[in-house]
Amino acid sequence: MTVYRYRLIDGEGNDLGPFVTGSDDWQPGRIILRPDADFKVTAVVRTEPGETFAAYLVVEQFSG
Repeated sequence: MTVYRYRLIDGEGNDLGPFVTGSDDWQPGRIILRPDADFKVTAVVRTEPGETFAAYLVVEQFSG
């Protein structure tokens, strides 16, 4: 199984930590469920080649 690594950041650019998943099709509107908090993706910022993670996922806290 392929693993994709992302960095979660909030709208202010604060680093909220890593996010590892088997999915590579993250788009605004998707929900990330984590033990500490749930997040809604508001933007995806791709990284330059050679980075250790696929993209920054800009998120906001979500309560379903």
